[in-house]
Amino acid sequence: MRSRRSFVISVGAAIAAQRAVPACSSFMIGRSAQLRWAGGNTSKMRGLNCLQPFGYGITSGSSYISEPYINGGTDLHVMPDSRLALIKSIGFDIVRMCIDPATLTTAADTSRLKSLIGQLMTGILRRLTAGLLVIADLHNIDRAPVEGWGARDIATGISGAKFQRYVVVAQELAAAIEALNTPQHVAIELFNEPPFDSEILGDSWPNAQAPYLWRAVRNAAPRSTLLIGGAGYNSISGLISLDPSNFDDNTLYTFHGYLPPQVAFQGSPGMYRHVHALNFPPEPSERSAAITRLTKLVNADESLSASEKTTTIAKLTYLGRSSGIDMYFDRPQNASYIAAQMKTVTDWADLNRVPRNFIINGESGCNGDYNDGSGNIVGATLKTRTNMIRALCQSGDNAGICGYVVHELQGSGFAVSDADSFAFIPEIIAAMGMGS
Repeated sequence: MRSRRSFVISVGAAIAAQRAVPACSSFMIGRSAQLRWAGGNTSKMRGLNCLQPFGYGITSGSSYISEPYINGGTDLHVMPDSRLALIKSIGFDIVRMCIDPATLTTAADTSRLKSLIGQLMTGILRRLTAGLLVIADLHNIDRAPVEGWGARDIATGISGAKFQRYVVVAQELAAAIEALNTPQHVAIELFNEPPFDSEILGDSWPNAQAPYLWRAVRNAAPRSTLLIGGAGYNSISGLISLDPSNFDDNTLYTFHGYLPPQVAFQGSPGMYRHVHALNFPPEPSERSAAITRLTKLVNADESLSASEKTTTIAKLTYLGRSSGIDMYFDRPQNASYIAAQMKTVTDWADLNRVPRNFIINGESGCNGDYNDGSGNIVGATLKTRTNMIRALCQSGDNAGICGYVVHELQGSGFAVSDADSFAFIPEIIAAMGMGS
């Protein structure tokens, strides 16, 4: 379950009152022959999701410190030139440079905002110098580093003060990126993982907020490729709810293909925290043991009430839901299942005359064993991680989409490289079709 905190940070009356240029109905959506980003040569690409150092600002108390972009260290520490060169040499085409938008939305004044954006531009230029393409990702998450600025706090409707503040900040960032004069090398992702429409109190994401945000940023960055994803945390169902007529042909559509989720998120906080050691592909002979293991872990969880234990076990073991362990084995959710999910994406693209290579699996991975400081977390084995990532890459390549962005550089069980030595896990690199 995703949690949210209730405390709302005040950013000052003048800041909160800022309103973006409205997305008028008369806005003319232009058409172009291809994406500007990557010169339109978007197929079988490989990307690396990087939260360090910009994606999760460092706080003290209820606000950001004066220099918040030190997640994992400064940019020169966590991403020195040698590491950027290694990322490029291994075969990555793209770095998805995650940016904590709340560092910008809570900036006390224009001077502070421009200073922070200046640091981000320096970071982008360093990655371009290394020969990498960049997706500058406004990385909203539900549990933001500061309270009151999570994804659900922002996506409250077009008239909402926080949504309007967010749009203004997105425009400022996009204008700075546009000024770099590198539209073939830097794309702008407008909103990481929008919530489900059922979690939004205001206007619908696909029908109102997404088109509004896209138009406002397009006004600020007329040449840059913009990335947009669907509700449900960039789910496939959210993607296919978007109407491409609301966007132009210099738009890249993104979804987060954590498939199957039971495998991808096992051991992670939330719905699958009691799922461990689930192998991919599913073997029918392992079904009973997997369900027994989960049932024991849920029943041993003293944080859950008796009714919560019953509900959790039911959801994951015998209700026949696609997200359950029972259906993981019974379907089975193997490489063919992943290919079927990919076909849902390409069917939508074909129906709406969106080139398939204008769609990217923009964030995906599999949680493995990890020590978060509180104890060892048992996730997927390395063999399962590589099998799953290989299936995702191959299904995307076979479907003709743009490519695959693996989550993540370092710092969790999803990590594909070591934070100290910078060495990549060779089995995962090979599963992505890279390396020697």
